[in-house]
Amino acid sequence: SVFYGAAGTSTGASDDEFNRVSFLSHFEGANNGVNNAFDDGSASNHTITANGNVTQGSFNPYGTNWAVDFSRDTNPRLSSPASSDFTLGTGDFTIEFFVFFYTIAGVQKAIKQDIASGQTGFTVSTGDGTGKFTFGGVLSETTSDAVANKWYHIAITRNSGVFRIFRNGVQTDTDTSSVNFGSAAKLVYGGSDELPIKGLMSNLRLVQGTSLYDSNFTTPTSPLT
Repeated sequence: SVFYGAAGTSTGASDDEFNRVSFLSHFEGANNGVNNAFDDGSASNHTITANGNVTQGSFNPYGTNWAVDFSRDTNPRLSSPASSDFTLGTGDFTIEFFVFFYTIAGVQKAIKQDIASGQTGFTVSTGDGTGKFTFGGVLSETTSDAVANKWYHIAITRNSGVFRIFRNGVQTDTDTSSVNFGSAAKLVYGGSDELPIKGLMSNLRLVQGTSLYDSNFTTPTSPLT
C-alpha cells in the first residue's frame, strides 16, 4: 500500500497500476464541493477521520484541485482505520504527495504508519529545521534547501530493496534496506502525533507492489482522474 499525490503523467482508465492503489485522496472534498469531507477515491474506499479543525481550501499546486490546511489546530490530522491494505512488508511500493510548508522549523511529520508494538512503521517528515525530507530511518535527503511557502512534490519508492526519494522529480537520496514494514497499519497524515505539519497537503496516493519512479521524472501537472 502506498500514498500517491499524483501520477507522473495524467492517468485514468489507462493507468494499469490503478488496481494496486489502496488509498487515494485528491482533497477536493465530496461531490458538492464542501470543505469538511475527505474522500478515499480508491476501490478500498477507506473511511477518513478528521481530528481538529482540518479544512480544505482552493490554494493548490495546480489546476482546480484543493489542498488540506493542517495549521489550524495544535494537532490537526486525518487518519484511516487500521487495515492490511497499508502493509508494505518487504515489497515494492510508491508514496507521493504535494506539500506546502508555512515554516520549515522543527520536525514535521507529513505521513505516519501507525503499527502494533514490536513492528516497524514508516514516517515521512522534514528534518529538524534542516530543510530536508526523510523517510523513516532509511532515507535522508543529501540536499537541505527546502524553503517555506513553496509547493514540493515528494515521491518515495522501493524497487527490489532499493529505496529512492525524489523532490520535484529529482532523486535526492537512495539506500538499500530489507526492512519489513508492519501489518494491519493505520495511516495518519498531516498531523501525526505531536509533530503536525505547519502547512498544506494535496493529492496523496498509496500504491502497493510497484515502484513507479526509478529515475528522475517530470513533476505531475494534473491530478489523478
